[in-house]
Amino acid sequence: MPEYLIIVGLLFFATLAILRREYGVYLILLLLPSYQIRFSVFGLPMTFLEGMILILAAVSFPLLFRQYRNIQISQYLPILLFLLAAAISVFVSPVRLAAAGIFKAFFFEAILFYFLVRAIIDTPEKVRRLFQAL
Repeated sequence: MPEYLIIVGLLFFATLAILRREYGVYLILLLLPSYQIRFSVFGLPMTFLEGMILILAAVSFPLLFRQYRNIQISQYLPILLFLLAAAISVFVSPVRLAAAGIFKAFFFEAILFYFLVRAIIDTPEKVRRLFQAL
């Protein structure tokens, strides 16, 4: 796929996410098969889906910071321990580059998306639309 189409798609998504964060979540769910569109940024392999999640996280960072700054660490201790175990597995793997890619895609970005959904989808109407997007 031509790189300019990927750039245009991600710029469109960034604009949409800036204007309406919840539409960014809906579009990510609607475009879940976009993990098959692969490209590289500064030599780092990525997928279109990962790009959308990272853009939404960058746009929503102030919201995430406000919402999660006063939390008790014990509330999210199981998630943190799971993420720590996954990170340790990267360092003990004989194929570290592949393990780092799996960690990034399957663990880090999945947990990041979980926190984004929790922060952005905050009304019953948004939850209903979330399931419609799926």
